[in-house]
Amino acid sequence: MTCCSINSLGGLSGFKRYAVAFLLGVLTVLAMPPVGLFPVLLLTVPAFATLARFAPTRAKSFCVGWAFGAGYFIFGLYWVSAALFVDIEQWKWVLPLSLVVGPAVLALCYGFIPLLARCLRSHEAAHAVGFVTAWSLVEYGRGHLLTGFPWNLPGYAWHHVLPVLQSTAFIGIYGLTALTLFWAMIPVFRAHRTLRHIAVVSLVFVTVAGAVRLSVNPTGYAAGAPYVRLVQGNIPQETKWN
Repeated sequence: MTCCSINSLGGLSGFKRYAVAFLLGVLTVLAMPPVGLFPVLLLTVPAFATLARFAPTRAKSFCVGWAFGAGYFIFGLYWVSAALFVDIEQWKWVLPLSLVVGPAVLALCYGFIPLLARCLRSHEAAHAVGFVTAWSLVEYGRGHLLTGFPWNLPGYAWHHVLPVLQSTAFIGIYGLTALTLFWAMIPVFRAHRTLRHIAVVSLVFVTVAGAVRLSVNPTGYAAGAPYVRLVQGNIPQETKWN
């Protein structure tokens, strides 16, 4: 999808607006483990921001965020329902809650992303930066409020790109989440040279710095060092109950 076609999403209305937002949330799951197609974010994040920016009212803006979050969490939290099939006859009544209701409630958090950035919607670049800031704050809140549930933070998209992942040693996963969302806005920054350059240069810097950190800190094995045993927790539930 080109930048022009992303901008055309702003003309959607009614059911189409929310259906596309839901689909964008579903596609964003592909950027998360175990798939890790982080380039997907270059499409879904700008498109989500565009839908939110052109929503005519606060209520509709909130609904765009909720629809995106619903698609993201319903498909991203499939594993919760998968666990019930260990004894599905006993727990099948929970499936509607785990498959739809729970994720839909969690998606309410994403409804606040468009609202927080709405005051900047008159300027594309400012709105994009505000949208990234709002999304980052919502993710931090989701990870800490009510005991926290930091599942599928955007920063996890780099789980298999070790150089970029090194940045979490200094800025944490929430810092990398903010950077990831900022980098994903590069298509929006096409007409804003300064922001585009900052995004590209920062991505290159983080990648190169991470690669250097890995090269100067190779994995080593010292004589006489204690053994560390990792036990796979993927034990059949029936065995645990025995």
